[in-house]
Amino acid sequence: MVLTSVTLWKLFPVPLQDREVHMSKNDLPDMSCIQLASVIMNNPCLKILDLSYNQLSGPYFNYMVEALSSPACRIKELHLGGNNLQLTYCIQLASGIKNNQFLRSLDLSYNHLSGPHLSDLMIALSSPDCKIEELHLESNGFSEEEKEEIRKLQGHKPKMRIIY
Repeated sequence: MVLTSVTLWKLFPVPLQDREVHMSKNDLPDMSCIQLASVIMNNPCLKILDLSYNQLSGPYFNYMVEALSSPACRIKELHLGGNNLQLTYCIQLASGIKNNQFLRSLDLSYNHLSGPHLSDLMIALSSPDCKIEELHLESNGFSEEEKEEIRKLQGHKPKMRIIY
């Protein structure tokens, strides 16, 4: 079943009891980020959210990132791989993860995060406030210079497992 933003809303009209939501490969459009933000904000029991390989890149992505930075968000593991996220999303992601005290694992693999805004993401990840322990960045087309920036992060946070 392919989920649209309308069927997504029907799936989550009330708070969840599940600790995990796996919605990868459902062709969720960017507009569904509005409903996903509500799911994140209203479900403190939600610990794992897998949104890999959807269509979440677009103007509504920021709604979800704002929800991630909310004190109500208790997600520990977030999968956003394969969503065609571009380098401009590094700025939004940086603000979302910097303020999240619960997020421990973040998968941003198979996106397009290579470019000048990668440094914004690296600064947020190196912050003492960032609690991420595992970071997946495979297949983002990083240059050697960007890979060096990732290695510096790894040196700054040796307990963070970074796969790139």
